[in-house]
Amino acid sequence: MLKYKITNRFIRDDTTFISQNTINRGVLTDVSVISKEITVPFVTQTKDTGYSDLISELFTVEKNKNVNTVIDNEKIKFNSSNYTEETKTTITLSFYFYNQNNNSFNNNFLNAGFTDEEVTEFRNNFKNSFFRIDFYDSNNTREQNFLFSEFLNIESNTITSNFNFDRIFYKKEDPKFTKDDTFVDLYFEILFFDAKTGVIKNLINTPNSGTLSLQQFNANPSWKFAKVKLLNPYFNLPGVGSLNRLFKVEPINGNSDTQIRFTELIIQ
Repeated sequence: MLKYKITNRFIRDDTTFISQNTINRGVLTDVSVISKEITVPFVTQTKDTGYSDLISELFTVEKNKNVNTVIDNEKIKFNSSNYTEETKTTITLSFYFYNQNNNSFNNNFLNAGFTDEEVTEFRNNFKNSFFRIDFYDSNNTREQNFLFSEFLNIESNTITSNFNFDRIFYKKEDPKFTKDDTFVDLYFEILFFDAKTGVIKNLINTPNSGTLSLQQFNANPSWKFAKVKLLNPYFNLPGVGSLNRLFKVEPINGNSDTQIRFTELIIQ
């Protein structure tokens, strides 16, 4: 027969209580066994009910966490905005690729290794290439959490490697949105998938185009990411929230209200 006993307190006199917050479990048989004590981390009690109300609440909370839980993954669209005025604007992502023949960086796909014919004729090895934007909650690579990705597909036979960055889809029920009048910081990095060579190219958000030494790259970890702020869509407070559902580019690494510059990472 199993016996469970919850011991809360013992009355020593009319005014003093000796508290004990353990759950003792033992087996009542003729054979001796080792009992187990499980500590319940309650620090308050009432004179009449001891810890029973807190135990009941704990069981309810833990049950709700694990039984038939519902996670709302609905997302809403945030539009790009002017950093200082909270007005909608078009932001351009400009990608600069390295041409080793003349040791230069330019924002065109010819520097990325495609020929003029491949671009103008919109061949498969060009149009099947794409950019992937990976979003994180921090720019600290040791502690950051990956959040989601978005993709930029090449949709026309354009030489210039510029793209509009005018929307982000983000979860509607983020606690910072629903509980605090604040914004959410997002950090993102960009990879280019080259369908012609099968090579993945890293692009970083440096203030200027140019090759880097390993020491320069390690000394400037912030160059790897660009940063945006998603304003709380449930508050209409300047610099904090906007009912228009807006996001802003933070002007780090040479970024502006209208342009974010990413450069192919070349370490020499």
